[in-house]
This record gives sequence, structure tokens and C-alpha cells, in this order.
Amino acid sequence: MLQLVGIEGLWRDDRCEEAIAMLSELQAKYTNNAVIRERLARYQERVAHLRSEQAYFNYYSAMAAEHPPGELSEVVWRAMWIADRVRSLAQWGDMRTLIDIGCGNGEMTLWFANTPGLTKVMGVDLVPMCIERAREDPRNTPHTSYEVCDAEKLNEKFDENSFDIAVLGGILEHVRDPDEVLHQAKHVVRKGGAIFINVPFGGFSYYGEPDTKHNQHVRFWNPYEKLWGEHMEIEYKSHYGDPNLPWAQHGEIGDFGILLWNR
Repeated sequence: MLQLVGIEGLWRDDRCEEAIAMLSELQAKYTNNAVIRERLARYQERVAHLRSEQAYFNYYSAMAAEHPPGELSEVVWRAMWIADRVRSLAQWGDMRTLIDIGCGNGEMTLWFANTPGLTKVMGVDLVPMCIERAREDPRNTPHTSYEVCDAEKLNEKFDENSFDIAVLGGILEHVRDPDEVLHQAKHVVRKGGAIFINVPFGGFSYYGEPDTKHNQHVRFWNPYEKLWGEHMEIEYKSHYGDPNLPWAQHGEIGDFGILLWNR
């Protein structure tokens, strides 16, 4: 079992309700500003996708339809950070299999598939359209495969200890129950294996700006809470000033890269 102290404190329950309550408060504050109220109304529609499994599925299916494969430019930093560390682990001799949880169209999965030493790379995603696109990519290797699977239900598809490495690259801030996704990742990773996590942190006023293309991020991360765990390696990566990342132009916004060991 993953030995972490205070891991339950990383995420609080009812984040969707918390975000909606915040929106209601802002709407009451800006009763005379039509522009802000319109933006808040649009954002409220978006956070509503966390209210049910079906709403969540419908929302991200629509997102997949709007964003075709090949849009890796905005996540190259994340892929490179994790890929470098996966490459190092793959040289150890006992790190041979990897699962990319929330793989989308499989762009990051392909980075891992071309890592020397890995003999099996699995990408999973909730949206069938994404998995179809990933499977059709001509760059796939013989040891790369994909499955439609809810990150909160990995145990229904995979046995315990199925993989040496799990990657959660920028998905925990999207899911309905990040605690459960973490537990599911622990389920599929063997004892002694590694779990890589990348999550953003920042304030609602910037990161949750309702008219940005990243406004499906409704969870807000406190960087200091990441220090509570034992057996946890934390690396901070800043993306300030990157012209390709409009949400990274503010001093309050950044990302955490985290490596957890399944002891």
C-alpha cells in the first residue's frame, strides 16, 4: 500500500459544489456587470459536468470532438518532464510496464512507448473517440495498446500489480473523484512501483478565468499541501511567460510534478 501521511488532505470532497458556490458569490457581487455575469454563467455550465457520471462523459466526449489529435504543443513540457524520469526508471531493469491513465489521443503514450527498456505501454481513457484515434496512430509500437476505461474504475479492467509505472499527467484536476483515481492507480501498480503525477496549482481568478480554453479545470491546488506525504518526491516546474500557455502568464500559476513510490 502506498505509504503516505495526510494524502487524504490533498483533496477535499465536493469540489464541484465548492466551485459552484464560489460562482454564486461572484454573481451576487457583480450584479451590475453584464459581461462578468455572462462569463460566470458560461463557467457555471461547465462545472456542471461534474454533477454526474453521464454529464462528465458527455462533456469530455464533446471536448474530444472539438480537439483533434496533434495538439501536443501545450503539454510538451509535461510530456518531457515525465518522459525523462520514465526513461531513467526504465534503465533499472525491473521497470518494464507502464499505464498512461487519461491518455486522451495518446500523444504522451507514444513518448513512453519509445522509451528503451519498456516492454508494455498501455493507454486508457474514458472517451471511446480518443481511444479510437490513439489506436489508429501509425506511430504506435508493437508493445503499445489502448483500452476504454474510467480512471475511477481501473480495478474492473486490470488486476492488482499489473504495471510497474503509472502516469497521471494533468488529469486529476479534471476528474470527479481524484482520491479514487489515486487509489485505483495504487491498485494497478505493483509494490515497489512508481506513480507519476502532474497537477496545476493557482487561484480561481487566473486559472479559472471563464473565457479561457482551460476553464474545465475546476479544482484548485495548494502547493504546500503536497509536502504532507512521506515517501514522496516533489519537483516544481514553472511555466511562467510561455506564450503557448495563456493561463501561465500570471505569477500565481504553475505546476507540480510528483513522484510517489508504492512501498
